[in-house]
Amino acid sequence: MSSILDIIAIVLSIIADINGRCGMLEKLYEISVRLVGRVAGLPKRYLYERINFGQRLVGICGARGVGKTTLILQYLAEDFGDPRTGLYVSADHLHVAATGLYSIADEHQRNGGRLLCIDEIHKYDNWGQELKSIYDSFPELSLVVSGSSALHLVRHGYDLSRRLVRYSMKGLSFREFILFKTGLNIPAIPLSEILSNHTELSSSILAQAKVFPLFKEYLATGYYPFWLEGTDEYWAKLQNVLDKIIYEDIPSLFDIRHRGIQQIRRLLHILATSKPFTVNVSELARELEASRDSLYQYLDYLVQARLTNAMSLRAKGKAVQRKPGKIYLENTSLLHLLATTSDQTFIGTRRETFFVNQFAELHPLHLSRDADFTDQAGHSYEIGGRAKSGKQLSGTTKGYIVSDDIEIGSGRRVPLYLFGFLY
Repeated sequence: MSSILDIIAIVLSIIADINGRCGMLEKLYEISVRLVGRVAGLPKRYLYERINFGQRLVGICGARGVGKTTLILQYLAEDFGDPRTGLYVSADHLHVAATGLYSIADEHQRNGGRLLCIDEIHKYDNWGQELKSIYDSFPELSLVVSGSSALHLVRHGYDLSRRLVRYSMKGLSFREFILFKTGLNIPAIPLSEILSNHTELSSSILAQAKVFPLFKEYLATGYYPFWLEGTDEYWAKLQNVLDKIIYEDIPSLFDIRHRGIQQIRRLLHILATSKPFTVNVSELARELEASRDSLYQYLDYLVQARLTNAMSLRAKGKAVQRKPGKIYLENTSLLHLLATTSDQTFIGTRRETFFVNQFAELHPLHLSRDADFTDQAGHSYEIGGRAKSGKQLSGTTKGYIVSDDIEIGSGRRVPLYLFGFLY
């Protein structure tokens, strides 16, 4: 008799578990529908058209706050009207932790699901192994995942390297800022077109938009799209993003103790309050009270966390020097948050920070011995204001003066803002 009761108890437990999972999935469907509805009418980011969503496992990485979640929700809104066919979940949600990703995937595909989108997947314990199990167990189910760093999708998802197709996402370009701010959709402009036809391009853009006030606003608060929710809380949100990167993302990726985290924060402050920072390893290590090896690691962590851009000289041939020559904050919004804007060097630093950020998304860029920067094609770029001379470029026929504070250029003098239309 007891064995029969035991069997009944097991059956009832299984039924309760199934009902519980089904009920939890209904809640996740409701959340997914609500979130997808919020992106209606928003313009699509530059990366959207580049992603091959036909792949079974797509990974989208990018710094916190650049719009990965919105892009995923837009894909669901456009191609999956019913959450039972395409479901969005956030890996750090309470329901996800309680149910488990594998169980969610199992129930979802039983309900006819064809796509499961998992946001911030690096926040889920043992996500690499669980994602591999989902991929192998449900061949009819496609997966889109996001992480705040490419390393999250590489280091902890090494078993997925042959399956995972990764894409990297930056913050808004100046062109995208204009689109989101005004609705004016100016197509991205190839570098070759900017260099050869910049006067006509500038005239066309100026006929459609007041560039200077938009550019000034973009440099301060335009890079992270959460300004769309209001600018009053922009700096508090950006500070929160920065804190989470330093205190959560970096420690989750690297074996680093509390003292190292504090040294990284101090290092970031030093970089932000200096002119485009020329790296003196010995001096900087002494100031941080850190070893040279630790300093090199910290500099690498900041680049991989997308808080800085490290620029180097090109060595012989196609090689690039490993030691960074200059360090820039990754974007001008971070610079405004951390730097002293009244400092005499701030404007010059901001110009170079903007140029590196926008240019290097599509084109490898290096420091130049003659000008400020050089690209793979051998073009040299000297960055400055309206009165910037071209004496550094006198010996080359492939040099350009990139000038701030001008609306229209001429010859080899190109307006700085135009490089914000590359993507």
